[in-house]
Amino acid sequence: MAEQLFKKQSSIEEKKYQEAVGLQESISYIIRFERKVISLKNAAQKFEKLGDYKDAAQRASACRKAAEEADFAGSREAFESALQKESAAVTKSELRDAIAEYKRVWKKAEYKERAEQHIAACKKRIVILERNAVWKKRVIALAVLAVCVFGFTRTMLYPYAKGFVHQQMGNYRAAANNYKISLGIPGADGKLEACYYHLGRKCLKKGNQERALKLFVKAKKYEDAPRQTEKLEKALLREADAGDIVRFGTVKWLVAAREKNRILLLCNKLDKKMIYSNQENAVWEKTDIYRWLNATFWKQTFSEEEAADIISADHVSADHETGQSGGVFLLSSSEYEKCEKNIPIRPKNWWLRMEETLSARVAEYVDAEGRVSRTYVDNATCHIRPAVWVQMK
Repeated sequence: MAEQLFKKQSSIEEKKYQEAVGLQESISYIIRFERKVISLKNAAQKFEKLGDYKDAAQRASACRKAAEEADFAGSREAFESALQKESAAVTKSELRDAIAEYKRVWKKAEYKERAEQHIAACKKRIVILERNAVWKKRVIALAVLAVCVFGFTRTMLYPYAKGFVHQQMGNYRAAANNYKISLGIPGADGKLEACYYHLGRKCLKKGNQERALKLFVKAKKYEDAPRQTEKLEKALLREADAGDIVRFGTVKWLVAAREKNRILLLCNKLDKKMIYSNQENAVWEKTDIYRWLNATFWKQTFSEEEAADIISADHVSADHETGQSGGVFLLSSSEYEKCEKNIPIRPKNWWLRMEETLSARVAEYVDAEGRVSRTYVDNATCHIRPAVWVQMK
């Protein structure tokens, strides 16, 4: 019985001995020195517990000594490795690797102070790198933004946006200037007309009726711009003297004469040429000029309200072919002579109306020196100069 108990006890000690031997010999496969030190110290403890079993005492001593040597050599190697990594580090991850190496030895008395200094230096470099990265991102973002802004300023959207801002601020003049540049943008024309309308209202408040009229004309049909246009036209017509330039409809007119309840307007601009007639014995109402004046020119120039103020010419009756009343005409030579003093000489020829039926292929015109002359009715070098009588209520 005692023999069996001795054998059992012996086998337990042998097993612990072999475990300790295994730990002692396993260090050759361990890379990190910390784990070597731990393994050697664990082996030493196991051997010490075996007392004088075999060479356990000698092995325990050897393990303790080997642990001290491994700890010393490993710490030095880890610190030198950390120094190399710190020196070669360029990125944050490389600096963090160096910090990890320093932390392997910073609890060692001989490396503690230096390791802490190097760890602080690495952390400082990481902060600098992070700050630089932030600024780099900001610079890139600003560069992208600058490119976008530069591209935006080269499109019609930029003046449109500026016009919108100025309009909201009540700076209608600046808004109008920007909207004129961006007229290709949908809606820009409507906003431009709104700006003209508000500018017209401001001029009206200041008493500048002529300027207000020009702006209301540009505002077209925005809000009550047509009514304001008509109102100002009549006001300026009532105040105008012979020889003044006024606006009526879409064109400017010269005030050729005034009577008690009506005013004679002569178109101030001479830009259209036309033959007088292609027929020899045509009356005025059958001429090409008459048809153009009381159809095309009439529709292009006058609104319904303005047309209602035009008096039918004394020399014609309603024309059933054109559907108009013959209110637009050319001055006759006798009418021209009556108001010649109010009509400045223009360096262009312009037709006069023949009061009688054409008996020959000639018609009268005013030459570049202001004299009444005659030329063939198919002369294409003479200009048309419309005239209208407008009633003054």
